[in-house]
Amino acid sequence: MKKLVLILTVFIVVAAFATSQAVTIIVKTAPPAPRVEIKTAKPGPKALWIDGHWNWNGTTFVWSKGYWEKAPRGVWTKGYWKNTNYGWAWVSGKWSNKPITKPHKLWAKRNWKKTRHGKIWVKK
Repeated sequence: MKKLVLILTVFIVVAAFATSQAVTIIVKTAPPAPRVEIKTAKPGPKALWIDGHWNWNGTTFVWSKGYWEKAPRGVWTKGYWKNTNYGWAWVSGKWSNKPITKPHKLWAKRNWKKTRHGKIWVKK
């Protein structure tokens, strides 16, 4: 019984690790200009507006509306489309304890993989 539990635990850990890699889609065309959105009423004193942005659905850009989110401790760094040597890549917004002032080396060549829709970047 202990051996079965150990095997199942190892399987679960390996499966969780294998599915946890972040993937960035690279798009050949630039995204459209951001839309101007009208913010709804602020739902509470700790709410922060997260701007809407363009998402790529595999064939075209689609608009994701902005929304209010309860702000945890920290600073919101908004997402943006980055023009790389391979095309346009979406860099997701995120919460952090302090603002990001220096870009890190996200776009290492060894992390790029080709797909039928273009190149994708796999975070390792």
